[in-house]
Amino acid sequence: MNITKNKVVTPEGTVLNVSIDGRIDASNAEEFRDSINADLKRVKVLKLDFQNVDYISSVGIRSLLLLFKQLRRQDGRMEIININEQVREILKLIGLMEFIKHDN
Repeated sequence: MNITKNKVVTPEGTVLNVSIDGRIDASNAEEFRDSINADLKRVKVLKLDFQNVDYISSVGIRSLLLLFKQLRRQDGRMEIININEQVREILKLIGLMEFIKHDN
């Protein structure tokens, strides 16, 4: 899994754009969460680009939830863009799509 990040300051606050390339599973979910968490301070929007994520395990979902909770504590929000159908179905089944802004 490769992670690319950049921060953009807007009038509404700081946006952290994160592109993930690869699977998010037990072998790298902690790295995924820690890498993003390191840049999450004062972020208002965490925008995750899942275009190249073809699988997310339960451990990866837990990491998403922990990041989501951290953002909520600091009055921020999470957005996921470019979700493939398989990952979308997983997130939809567990009810996460109701709480996270997403495209499609």
